[in-house]
Amino acid sequence: MLRNGPGVRQLRANLARLGAAALVREGMRSYARYWCETFRLTAADAPRIVAATTVTNRAPFDEALDAGHGLIIALSHSGNWDAAGVWLIETLRRRGLDPVFTTVGQRLRPESVYRRFVAHRVALGFEMVEEGVYRALLRRLRSGGVVCVLADRDVLGASVDVTLLGEPARLPSGPARLAALTGAA
Repeated sequence: MLRNGPGVRQLRANLARLGAAALVREGMRSYARYWCETFRLTAADAPRIVAATTVTNRAPFDEALDAGHGLIIALSHSGNWDAAGVWLIETLRRRGLDPVFTTVGQRLRPESVYRRFVAHRVALGFEMVEEGVYRALLRRLRSGGVVCVLADRDVLGASVDVTLLGEPARLPSGPARLAALTGAA
């Protein structure tokens, strides 16, 4: 049952750190909205998404792309990643750069849902990596490309201890390791 699944329990624990446990219901409502918006999205929506997106503190992003040493975009589980991906592809295209980024999708159950997500994201222009993930991410970065990875949840068990909102938490080390190995921003 979604109401008591592991994702909902983690959301409750995270929001409790903020004293905002009452937001769980709204968080789940937002997640349902994400699913609906995601599967309505097409690559043809790119101009509308770019026009409707406000980017703050864009200078580090532009500087990293100008340097051509690769760029790692470490995302949290918030907002619509697919819309952000469409924005990124169109932004790269408008700059005359390779309009592709590489990312990884966490396996979902049932497998048919996972396959649908992968197919949808590939149709949007994402490069989805399923096997040889670390090598594929390194290859993309070493060629000066862009990698997007979620960085707020330890899925693979390769994380580091940090302090989050005054409490201990474990966050993935992958984005920092990729940057250290490739020189990517």
